Amino acid sequence: MSANGWFQIGLFFAVVFWLTKPVGSFLARVFNRERTFLDPLLSPIEKLIYRLTGISAEKEMKWTEYGIAMLLFSVVSMVLLYLIERTQAWLPLNPQHLANVAPDLAWNTAISFTTNTNWQAYVPESTMSYFTQMAGLAYHNFTSAAVGIALAVALIRGIVRKESLTIGNFWVDVTRGLLWVLLPACLVLSLVLVSQGVIQNFAPYTKVATIEGGTHVAGFRRALTRVFKNYGDKQNHFEKAKVEIEGDDYREGLSAIISVKVPEPQFEGQTKTKLGNNEVSGIVDTTVSKVLEAYLEENPREAKNIIQKVILAAQARAAARPAGEPVAA
Repeated sequence: MSANGWFQIGLFFAVVFWLTKPVGSFLARVFNRERTFLDPLLSPIEKLIYRLTGISAEKEMKWTEYGIAMLLFSVVSMVLLYLIERTQAWLPLNPQHLANVAPDLAWNTAISFTTNTNWQAYVPESTMSYFTQMAGLAYHNFTSAAVGIALAVALIRGIVRKESLTIGNFWVDVTRGLLWVLLPACLVLSLVLVSQGVIQNFAPYTKVATIEGGTHVAGFRRALTRVFKNYGDKQNHFEKAKVEIEGDDYREGLSAIISVKVPEPQFEGQTKTKLGNNEVSGIVDTTVSKVLEAYLEENPREAKNIIQKVILAAQARAAARPAGEPVAA
């Protein structure tokens, strides 16, 4: 590992140790319902929530009640996320007109976000609408973390309160975790993101026609050339033709539209005429290669016609050489 890597690890641990006491003391005051500097602002909101939901903040729960409340909250939240995913095509904030998420993927995503594992087996930009991401996924980013904090606090209470039958109130712990811990952190970090230009809007995705190509075109060309060459060599077509094949011969007369969705596109030049994301090249290469190889194997007649077209392009190029070009003896 490089010196810079060790430095980052050391800096991380130093920051964690430095924050341990002040953050730990703040959390203790929050969940012991002691006064903090945020109380004047958040206490009225907390009381309003309890009034609207009918929660008795003074009533504590046994561990069985606490666990049942946690499970009910998680199950209802999970089902709600699943329903949002399965109906997003008819819900608002879907300018890309994305289809409803498939049942298996929606169920897997709902479970993973509810349990705070957040497994993303999909491409968010082409799978989840704005509404699903905000009202479904982002909601669970908060609530699942709040549930985890609440359970940790309840465990500590259970260890400390040796003679008590109760371990707190689940609804109070989740509410205070959201209001006093996660919401302030969200506001601070969101300002950092906004200051760096990482903002969100509800507009359709921006489509940029890169007239000079870029990394996506390079990946497409590389895949096309390699797959056609490997197939032609495998079938001995090029050896029989006795003609030298060049890269342009594989693409002679070809027209293609290569559309990619890039979360953070980088362009060369102010006019955005050429895509510069290096990772796109490999993704396009791998994707095109896999599909094209399968197509050639499953359609040998069409594959042979394609290879013959490549050979004809090479022969035409060779025949079109200037008459005055030196010929090797």
